[in-house]
Amino acid sequence: MNIYTSKDMQEIDRITIEEAGIPSLVLMENAAKAVVREMVSNFEANFLKNCLIIAGKGNNGGDGIAVGRILHHLGFNPSIFVLGEFEELSKDAKIQAEKFLGYGKIFFLSAQNFWEELEIKLKNCNLVVDAILGTGTKGKVSGNYEKVILLINQSTAQKISIDIPSGLSGDSFLPLGSAVYADLTVTLGGLKLPLSSPECEEFCGKVVKVDIGLCQNAFERIKPAAETIDLECVKGFFRERDNFTHKGKLGHLLIVAGGKGKIGAAILSAKGALRAGAGLVTVATPQTLAPFVTTAIPEAMTLPLEETEDGTLSVKSFEKIVSFSENVDSLSIGPGLSTNKETSELCRKLYKEVKIPSVFDADGINAFEKFLSEIGNFAGERVLTPHPGELGRILNLSPKEVLKDRYLIVQNFCKEKGITTVLKGYKTLVGNKSGFLRINTSGGSYMAGPGMGDILTGIVGALLARKIDAFDASSAAVFWHGLAAQMAFDQKGYGILASDVADFLPVAESFIRNGF
Repeated sequence: MNIYTSKDMQEIDRITIEEAGIPSLVLMENAAKAVVREMVSNFEANFLKNCLIIAGKGNNGGDGIAVGRILHHLGFNPSIFVLGEFEELSKDAKIQAEKFLGYGKIFFLSAQNFWEELEIKLKNCNLVVDAILGTGTKGKVSGNYEKVILLINQSTAQKISIDIPSGLSGDSFLPLGSAVYADLTVTLGGLKLPLSSPECEEFCGKVVKVDIGLCQNAFERIKPAAETIDLECVKGFFRERDNFTHKGKLGHLLIVAGGKGKIGAAILSAKGALRAGAGLVTVATPQTLAPFVTTAIPEAMTLPLEETEDGTLSVKSFEKIVSFSENVDSLSIGPGLSTNKETSELCRKLYKEVKIPSVFDADGINAFEKFLSEIGNFAGERVLTPHPGELGRILNLSPKEVLKDRYLIVQNFCKEKGITTVLKGYKTLVGNKSGFLRINTSGGSYMAGPGMGDILTGIVGALLARKIDAFDASSAAVFWHGLAAQMAFDQKGYGILASDVADFLPVAESFIRNGF
């Protein structure tokens, strides 16, 4: 699903109104009707009977007043409070207020005992409609806006926000200050930035996108700011197999992984790749450890290589790996390699020289600590799959600093280095080399366990081997990975293993393709 900024939505509104000739008042009426439908669908009738609408002075407030008028016609008796005066209302909000005043009362800010009456209503109502501020909020709210938001949040009533919880900005993935804690957010026309972010999740509650009649052509003309990774996004990346498909057509992945005490990481990556449909998988690993791979996963081939005294891959194996890579389709490197100085040097050399699409994870990324400048120097398509600690390590930031502004950090990193980056975590971020972001919607805290990243590395490598674009392959991989984990969790509960997730990949793929 596409995600838009407030500026994007303003332009979509403009095209709809000025070019398509749909009056703004019609859009407001459509919005109000859609909000009421969601209210009726999500709340019992007794909640609607005792409903409080708090409106701002702009068109978001106009939507709220229109909701009040429709509820009145349905036989309910909503109370409307406006944080401003009639003369301050936007043109369309003023028309809505005039209509409602024909048969009901609106409490404007200058009304006697405005705040006392509002507090009484908040204590006694069952449902609050937040129609105070729209997507154009800039910076932290203050004054009367902050005061009323705090009062709303203190109320035990259910809360529904129109378009966006008041206090959040339509131009930021992050909360800027006080904001309404909504139980339901009915967003109008298009998904807004904060409604897709985990940082704002607690403010938004359940998010429902409704159609209000905006011009479809306008959406096609406006490039979204970001995109969610969901079934709609990834389904097209899973290509159908014909009856003549054989393993050679499904790609050959070379996995460079494993070291003394960590051969399991290489095995998990290979299992993830095979369960993801790679035609052939070869694991390049220290020669003394190769037999363990064959025993654990006989479907994988091995490339035994020279090793260091520490039992990790030696830089002497560089030429052999490069030569082998010329006859495969993709490379996955990093799981379980260690941070041995010589092994890290091998990783950096492979990053620079290997010409096939490659995904670097774990110690394949750690190898660039203090070598950040080398990340922009490579021969073929590159994907990095760090968690916040690994990305912070190469950027000289703490994990907390990475998470504090992960969207901007990933965007800038991708653009500066010209690579695809997968920042793992809750609602994993995937950025392409232009800095465009996708936000994953699958998975959850049940994935907090060892080896999950190794499985993902194998999946990404398998999709790259099928000649899928790096950004699309990474997006499909994180959604698929998370969906398989959800399925494993549903059957087994907490304590699922990374190998369980790998085993559910074929089931998850069937669901993506067929919906069952």
